Amino acid sequence: MDIAINLPPQSTTPTGIEQGQSGLATSLVGTNDLLQIENEQLRSENAALLARLSRLQNQISAFWRFSQPPVEVREMIWNEALKTPQVHLMDYKKITLSQINVIMQSCHEARRLGLLFQFPYYQLDIDVELDATSPKYYINLDIDTIWLPRDQ
Repeated sequence: MDIAINLPPQSTTPTGIEQGQSGLATSLVGTNDLLQIENEQLRSENAALLARLSRLQNQISAFWRFSQPPVEVREMIWNEALKTPQVHLMDYKKITLSQINVIMQSCHEARRLGLLFQFPYYQLDIDVELDATSPKYYINLDIDTIWLPRDQ
């Protein structure tokens, strides 16, 4: 006994869902290709940065330490740094930090030399009594500029 099953003919035209899936697959393949290219570019950049870092580390190890030159040379450098002109902004909202303070805080040698200059200084009275622990803002009146902006 033979059984015959009649099936409708298969359509060769893709349905809307099949077209959407095909477009999505194509888009994913394209995105994957772009990501692979970008990944290779990043690997290349990373290798170049690692090589540059290695060169910089070699240069740093070859850099002399500031404590190695004679004391006289170091004192000349500190003296020039302490005599750099600057502008001090002073208004009711903000006062700029003196570079003299920054230099003098770098090490004992710089502080000792800075104190030898006997720069005048000012202290801020902000609802507290000034004492020996209040910060001193040093200023070189011979070369520095004090800027007092007008009230707005």
